[in-house]
Amino acid sequence: MKTVKRLRGLIGFVPAFLLWGLGLSAQTAIADIFPISAYANFAEEGEFEAAIPSPSQGLGYPVGSRPATHREILDYFESLAGASPRAELIKYAETHEGRELIVLIVSSEKNIARLNEIQAAMARLSDPRGLSGAERERLLESTPAVCWMAYTIHGDEMSGSDAALALAYKLVAGKDSDAAMIREQAVVIIDPLQNPDGRDRFIAQMRSFNGKVPNPDTQSLGHESVYPWGRSNHYLFDLNRDWFTMVHPESRGRVKLMMKWHPQLVVDGHEMGAFDTYLFSPPRAPFNPYMTPELLKWWGRFAGDQAKALDRYGWSYYTREWNEEWFPGYGSSWAIYSGAVGILYEQAGTEGTVIKRPDGTVLEYGESVHHQYVSSMANLMTAALNRRGLLEDYVKERDGSLALGRDGRIKEFIFPPGPDPDRTRRLMEVLSTQGIEIEVASARFKSDDLFDPWGEAGSKEFPAGTYRISLSQPSARLAHVLLDFHLQMPDSFLVQERDYLERRKGSQLYEVTAWSLGHAYGVPIYWSGRRSSGSFKMVSSFPPVEGKFENGAADYGFVFDGESDAAILAAARLATEGFVVRVSMEPFRVQGHAYPRGSFLLRNDANPGDLAERLEALSKELGITIRGVSTALANGGPDLGGEQFRALVEPRIAMLSGDGVSAASMGSLWYLLDYEMNLRISLLKTSSFRDKDLSKYNVIILPSAWRGAGTYQRILGNSGVAKLRAWVEAGGTLIGIGAGAAFLADTSAVLSQVRQRRDVLKDYPIPDWGLGLAAAERMGRFQATGIEPQKPAAPVVEGAAPEPEPEPVIEGLGIPGPASPVLGAGAVPFAGEAGRNGAWTPPEAIAPTLSAEDWPPVDERLRLFHPQGAFLRVDVDTDDWMTSGLPEKIPVLLATSYAYVAKDPVRTVARFAQPDQLHLGGLLWPEAVARHSLTACVTREGLGRGQIILIAVDPYFRGYMHSTKRFLLNAAILGPGLGTTQTVPW
Repeated sequence: MKTVKRLRGLIGFVPAFLLWGLGLSAQTAIADIFPISAYANFAEEGEFEAAIPSPSQGLGYPVGSRPATHREILDYFESLAGASPRAELIKYAETHEGRELIVLIVSSEKNIARLNEIQAAMARLSDPRGLSGAERERLLESTPAVCWMAYTIHGDEMSGSDAALALAYKLVAGKDSDAAMIREQAVVIIDPLQNPDGRDRFIAQMRSFNGKVPNPDTQSLGHESVYPWGRSNHYLFDLNRDWFTMVHPESRGRVKLMMKWHPQLVVDGHEMGAFDTYLFSPPRAPFNPYMTPELLKWWGRFAGDQAKALDRYGWSYYTREWNEEWFPGYGSSWAIYSGAVGILYEQAGTEGTVIKRPDGTVLEYGESVHHQYVSSMANLMTAALNRRGLLEDYVKERDGSLALGRDGRIKEFIFPPGPDPDRTRRLMEVLSTQGIEIEVASARFKSDDLFDPWGEAGSKEFPAGTYRISLSQPSARLAHVLLDFHLQMPDSFLVQERDYLERRKGSQLYEVTAWSLGHAYGVPIYWSGRRSSGSFKMVSSFPPVEGKFENGAADYGFVFDGESDAAILAAARLATEGFVVRVSMEPFRVQGHAYPRGSFLLRNDANPGDLAERLEALSKELGITIRGVSTALANGGPDLGGEQFRALVEPRIAMLSGDGVSAASMGSLWYLLDYEMNLRISLLKTSSFRDKDLSKYNVIILPSAWRGAGTYQRILGNSGVAKLRAWVEAGGTLIGIGAGAAFLADTSAVLSQVRQRRDVLKDYPIPDWGLGLAAAERMGRFQATGIEPQKPAAPVVEGAAPEPEPEPVIEGLGIPGPASPVLGAGAVPFAGEAGRNGAWTPPEAIAPTLSAEDWPPVDERLRLFHPQGAFLRVDVDTDDWMTSGLPEKIPVLLATSYAYVAKDPVRTVARFAQPDQLHLGGLLWPEAVARHSLTACVTREGLGRGQIILIAVDPYFRGYMHSTKRFLLNAAILGPGLGTTQTVPW
């Protein structure tokens, strides 16, 4: 998990050619490479049922002597389930590469026989409404605790899966009192391998890297990984950020199963850097405001018992330090908002072999597996000994969630129908799968005390079909965490964070600070301070939107609205199938129906005779309405036969991939274009890019890069940059994402006319109040608890003007305004008594005192405070084809210090809002407002016969930023036909 410190390692296996050359069997060679350590047989110490296969018998080698593959883990778990009535194997999902995901449920024979009864009891306890005192007591007395033990969600963090093998054997076959107590008091659900695609990729890589002699040198290739590593799943997503977004089948299946069991304990086993030791919960501040106080108590209790267990071996460990509990997207974090105690393990990684630390100590893989096993048993014993208390506090948390809707400021969230009803439907499905109750309005209703993401307040009527999430429900905490526009960090942490930044120690934050799913999906959403009255019914299924196909015998052609996700998918499908698709550059009205800019037209005379048949099938498949039209004469807007309907060109897309490219950025774009849009895409290795024939492609995408804009310059070199330029000038569409955009805007690239603000400060100076904030660069750093810079006291001069009064402190924050985070519209529920328009107050304008040569260091200082994942408002130019399907303003997740400026002939099609409208959610310092307000988010410009498009952010960040993905889709699908000059076919 801790990627900041992790040395991406690879598991050591002997290459096949080496086995053949030595004349050794795989088993013999592996034993040579992974000598049996002192820890290798720990899993079989003690008394066990003889009829149940041990790991050595089932695997052919002792647990911890080498990492097990997915197939070996699956086979062994199947053998345990087949050999004992204490275990049951459940398949819950299948990965993109077709590997099965399983859990092994272990308990006493009596409990296994009544699993359905236990599951029903847990469902009843999870919803205390109507639960009588007698029934509650009966269930608390008779129901075992549910403990979910999960490992290796990052495929290259190996030890957890092997510890799961030892744990399963102990619990199923162990004859000792500890195993018996755990079986009696708990239902243990072991998820041994949450990311089999990543783990098996990691293992396959390393079969080529390790030799016969184990090498503890962490600089050796056997301890370093190659792109795309094993951490992520098939599409290179970090599955430990996918819990509440549920983009991938691994996460969807896992969450669905977990919600059936309502666990009280969730353990998430990870690895970190080789030179570390062992970290486990409790975490440190900042703590999410929707955590319950009981969590602190349980973390202390579990940690105390775990520490004692590790102390018996003299092992080193620590808690808190870098592990915060703010972001809800980790496995151990997501679970706590449904009532579980979430516990994180972070074991120093060995890459499956052995490592030597700077202090000379050696860590073998077997020992790292043993650490995870001992910790797991310790936590399970704590749960077994405290079964009743865990269940009582679980019910208490669910009761407390019910009270949030009564006592909290926000009473409900409202989701009216929008231009893309299927996107709203998908969001409701994601929330419902996580146990959040959703209602739908049967008739029109009115809501008062209403607020939208943009800071507007008032009353509004909503139509039938509007979704409502009341916060008077057992899952209210989770609903708040996932939907609140802004979560305010504690004052004490903000003071400390400010101090870290000013000392240039970097942020303490490990993750983004904003993630509201309403913002991310870009759907209409409101919260209300009053519970709406009206007719509502509970819904738990959300069938796809039904498509319509009208007037199939139309004489002229067919049109469909272009605003929805399904519409751009339909256009892409048709274009790649050889149909001639046209897109409207202006809104129009024909035969009684209005269509927005960006809608699609297919003329009969330009398409095959089976056009109507294909469109009818597509409308049903994708849930869109396609209408036949019998005239080209519009009732409003341009006529259908004119130049305002431009033909699309089939996209032929390539994207750079490999060393230097951000796997997360590349993976999200690959997933969007390949998996969701069904478009063919070529992934080009960065190391051989200069040798590629680019004439095959009309779209090339540069994803973000690991080490910033300079990465691409190093990868491509001058010849590669020249090759790119020539390709664009010949008619290509070049798209830069994140650091890829920064590279194209860099003065050294000589490609785009967009510039990073830091390179043109003379033409685009920092706003005056931004200069005031940074002026202390010459006088010393700001104090974390005050804006006044450190400097010697001025001598008292008789008759001199008095020193100015210190700046006022914003109520409730304890640090002066200019040194405090910006609190915009999204922060209102947490802004105390501040008025709707008073939550954000820009500091007084300060006359510029710095000369032009001082601006670069000032800008460098401001960059220290860049957003680390905050939602900002972006205003959209709705006259440009690049923004088809987008509203006038959207939430954008910004996590970068890059700020862009542009002037004619560059077209800025999306721009960050003015300062007092910029902040929507997450931590945002005034310095960041000074640098990013009114800068470019998306630009488009011509170069020769082609075009360059820059997108400042990852438009499909982690596969759930639907609010911005249309930028990429428009660029890649519409761009080749609309923004370039194409040769008429021969």
